[in-house]
Amino acid sequence: MDLFIKITHENSLKFSTAMRFVNFISLTRDAIVDTSVLEKPPSLPTSVIGFLSKVLDIDTVEVEILWDILGDFAWSFAIPYQASKQDIEAFMEHGLERQLGYRDVYPPYRACAVTNCPMYGARLTDHFKHKATLFTSSEGALPIFTHSLRCRGCRTSYYHNYRVDSATSTRVYYGGVPDVIQVAMHYYIESSLLESFTTYMFLAWVSATNCARVYNMKDSDPFLLNAKHHGCTPTLEDDEDDDKHHGKWQTSLRLTPVFAFDGFLLYSLLRHHEEQNTTLSLPHDNITQSHRLDAALEARNKQMEGTGQEYWAHACDICLKLSTNVHGDTVKMQAAVSDGDTIGHYCCGVHNCRNPLPNIRAFWCHEHVSMADICAAKGCDILREVPHRTCPNPEHRALEKQYYARGKSLFVLRNRLEAARAFTSSLDTMPVDPVTLAEECSTIEGADNDNADMSSSDPEVKMGKRLRAQFARKRTSNEQLIMRPCGVIVSRTTCFGSEAISAVEEFVRKTFPTTQAMPEYFFYDNNCQLWRYVRNRHEEHWRYTAMPVDVFHHNAKHKASDIHCQLHCNPAGFPEIITHDGHWVFNTSIAEQTNGWFGKFQAIVRDMEVVRFNFFLDEMIKRRNRLTVAQLRRDGHSPILMDKEALLA
Repeated sequence: MDLFIKITHENSLKFSTAMRFVNFISLTRDAIVDTSVLEKPPSLPTSVIGFLSKVLDIDTVEVEILWDILGDFAWSFAIPYQASKQDIEAFMEHGLERQLGYRDVYPPYRACAVTNCPMYGARLTDHFKHKATLFTSSEGALPIFTHSLRCRGCRTSYYHNYRVDSATSTRVYYGGVPDVIQVAMHYYIESSLLESFTTYMFLAWVSATNCARVYNMKDSDPFLLNAKHHGCTPTLEDDEDDDKHHGKWQTSLRLTPVFAFDGFLLYSLLRHHEEQNTTLSLPHDNITQSHRLDAALEARNKQMEGTGQEYWAHACDICLKLSTNVHGDTVKMQAAVSDGDTIGHYCCGVHNCRNPLPNIRAFWCHEHVSMADICAAKGCDILREVPHRTCPNPEHRALEKQYYARGKSLFVLRNRLEAARAFTSSLDTMPVDPVTLAEECSTIEGADNDNADMSSSDPEVKMGKRLRAQFARKRTSNEQLIMRPCGVIVSRTTCFGSEAISAVEEFVRKTFPTTQAMPEYFFYDNNCQLWRYVRNRHEEHWRYTAMPVDVFHHNAKHKASDIHCQLHCNPAGFPEIITHDGHWVFNTSIAEQTNGWFGKFQAIVRDMEVVRFNFFLDEMIKRRNRLTVAQLRRDGHSPILMDKEALLA
């Protein structure tokens, strides 16, 4: 305090000016350090002197005097300073023109960190600066400058999040999750904002598009007050070109859905590698931003398959029961439940083909691309007649005409009108039930979805023949989940052609690859067919696992006349899973309840390509499991992780 009194007395400066000087030194610290070592520089850069002169309304000489007197104190000031609205406005008005932005980003290294470099530990020199945009949680979209440095010895370039190895052209991330993440060239997003987006996604099913829309609609961004002076006021129209620049500023101040979703992907990858104590590496050159993450996403997807989920080895007193038998031995009863949900991604038009599509608009994989020249009618192998999708066969051509007509509103309206007339005429003077009428109209119209086959209305259908065609892009059948009765999701897989028994059984063995890992009770809605399938194929693997049908489906979909189903899969035939007062020990309806959450992602993932589709769903499951386990812990159910290595041995 005595130092501040001396300064203000000898130099006729206000106390508030001296304090603001210290605060702005904190805000411009990285610009002051520039490419030097981290010690206090003997003098301030010209740009910083000019900026401080303007914002403090003092001469440049007085700025230099303050640096001489207060520099040591300001440089060692330990309390982090939170910029005020007025401070941010000062950067907008006086900083940008001097290439000083509020919250500019710099590499964390000022000396080369490559141990085998001949200049290891030497100061980095080659300094590059670019205009950029930073999207923040509380301060809006900010125009900033981004800085990079390069070592002249090994030619390694250092950026804010990563360094680039010149020999391999690979981005090697520094480790951990930084406060600010670069999501595209010259575009950055705060990690806290990306965490918020992720929470919106897995709790409220908010798409990246709507995350971006909500963000852009905020009207409290501090920079808006003075951004007009720099021609960088963002617009909020959804149809604006993503690459459109705004006035004098080089980068857009509008958050796009692509930035929001790529930010989510990169943020999730960095969190994953931090948790695994590994380092993320991505290609740097000769690749588009849209494909830069593909290999890393695919690697994480592979790791998640089967036993890869974080809570694969979960157990609690809801999903695992311990009891003592008549011999005094402790008996373990652990259950798993499986069910499918009709979420799907686009896939090859050949049934059950698992090859990836070359792009999201493709109908066929590379192996089956020749099918594009074949008639779309099923069972027909004649070449189509361009530009039609079918061969000259009149019946096949009629299917095509009907398919494209169904997409027109007039066709739909006429069908509804004809259906109503046909229904009411058959009733003569009887009153019309609106519900029955709606059902009849719906039956005549037929379903209209991407995966629906087009069927003919020819009279031959009544004789057992049915002509079908596939004109739309094909989707996978469903996503299959295995979970514990407590709600923890153990594993997920994609059923391509259908929810075949063989595919479900393979999924179970991949999720529980050893007999030690297999649950004592596996609940599935079609267990009677699964039981028949495993008897002559994988009976040894299932020898300690009972296979009752879950209670809901057994009552609703299984015939009493099916003797094998009643003897081997009726849950009432397992008295140990029934309490003394007639209740079920395990919640076998958990899959149906979980699908209420899982199925709502359909609108978000329907147009995702397969790598991002799988990564997104696995990440949502991972997040939900953490929330579920935290709730189990709060409710006193004592969740634990069993010894995974022992279970897989």
